[in-house]
Amino acid sequence: MRWLIGCAAAVVLVGAVTACGGEATPPVADEDEHHHHGDGTVAEGSGEFDIGLGGPVSLSGDFDAISYEVTYAVTGVTVVETDDAGEPAAENDVLLVAEVEITGFRGDHEAGPGNTDFVFSLLDAEGREYPRSDQVVAPELVGTVEADQTLTGRVVFDVPESAAESGSVRLAAEANGSDLLIDWEY
Repeated sequence: MRWLIGCAAAVVLVGAVTACGGEATPPVADEDEHHHHGDGTVAEGSGEFDIGLGGPVSLSGDFDAISYEVTYAVTGVTVVETDDAGEPAAENDVLLVAEVEITGFRGDHEAGPGNTDFVFSLLDAEGREYPRSDQVVAPELVGTVEADQTLTGRVVFDVPESAAESGSVRLAAEANGSDLLIDWEY
């Protein structure tokens, strides 16, 4: 996906972080434009942020001249033996399933593997990264989130058994040179 105008993002837990992309001086969303869904302080910039399961992440911006604002939250992580087709992990030992909730507040936002600007992966305790698996455990996190809607679904990772013990579910959001990495630790 191509972003036509900048992006603003906020990580909301104890604090909030906003990242904006665009021209040499990135636009900053003010309180009238971007409503932070939670309490905290706003800091500008890009970077990597570690939060706990359930911590909401508010993302807003413009895509194809349509403004959107959504909140992502990874609410849980579980291990399953097989996918919906009855198949075990294709490459490693186990299937790790992340429960994700996306709530729309303004505009619409595409969720799922087709949105290459918002990509999920899994980091194990040693920092090794595993991509989202093609295997499915329903309901899969895919669809369009509109204002006043909540989409819940699952993202599956094919990982070694050791990765099921501890790690992070990562959301990488990229737009106009701004990189935001959000890690929900489990």
